[in-house]
Amino acid sequence: MLKQSSIAQAFGKAAGSYDQSAALQRDVGTRLLQTLPPDVLQAKNLGNTALWLDLGCGTGYFSHRVAAEYAEDVLSIDIAAQMLMQTRSRCQIFCGVNCVQGCAENIPLKSGSVDIVFSNFVFQWSDDLAGIISECLRVLKPGGQLVFSMPGEATLKELRSSWQQVDSFDHVNTFYSKGELEVLLSDTLGFAELINVVSVSKYYRTTKYLSLKALLVDLKNIGANRVRGKQKKGLLGKAQYKILHDAYEYYRLDDGFLPATYEILNVQLQKPV
Repeated sequence: MLKQSSIAQAFGKAAGSYDQSAALQRDVGTRLLQTLPPDVLQAKNLGNTALWLDLGCGTGYFSHRVAAEYAEDVLSIDIAAQMLMQTRSRCQIFCGVNCVQGCAENIPLKSGSVDIVFSNFVFQWSDDLAGIISECLRVLKPGGQLVFSMPGEATLKELRSSWQQVDSFDHVNTFYSKGELEVLLSDTLGFAELINVVSVSKYYRTTKYLSLKALLVDLKNIGANRVRGKQKKGLLGKAQYKILHDAYEYYRLDDGFLPATYEILNVQLQKPV
């Protein structure tokens, strides 16, 4: 289990380096936005008002984009104060962007106060996914929509397999499969008639690296090097790193790059009217 303080510390440390290693997250979030219906995305141009919540806003890339293209008013919430500093700086030209420190498990907003909850690659850090979704539904107005993305079970499968050649400790987080997520939405939330499940989709992305070190640096830069489960104390020794390195070399492609697979789950939910 990852404590909220530990998550905040990890992402706080990553605030200064996050953007340089977050190309995948930006691409995933862009595709997530496109899952929303046209009337939502065109609301600003049509003169309609809607309050968006960017939950786990990070450095504010999507808070800025939403404010520029889709809505006048955006609430940007993140668990890490350092991330919010980046968001304030990035979004200072938009008077309608307001930054609040808080976590997804206990959103510091009134019930029924926002129209759209957007959350990109955040929910995987919680041990209570159903609780987070319920909390998002609480702050949504009737008829409001929640869209979120999270990594699926095949994410970083090459790295996970390579670590298994080194030891039996947990070095890569495990994630929901699409089927497991659909069961959670149906059994835990759907039967309580809390949500309308609009869509659950899955796709894959592969990022490429010249070296294993470059991949590990990227994971550290985005704060994704915190792992649940059985942890090994101490630094990785040279002999262990060589085993890891050699195991990952098995996956090197014909173009000379090392692949890192990401399975992406996109979910669109609506709160009943």
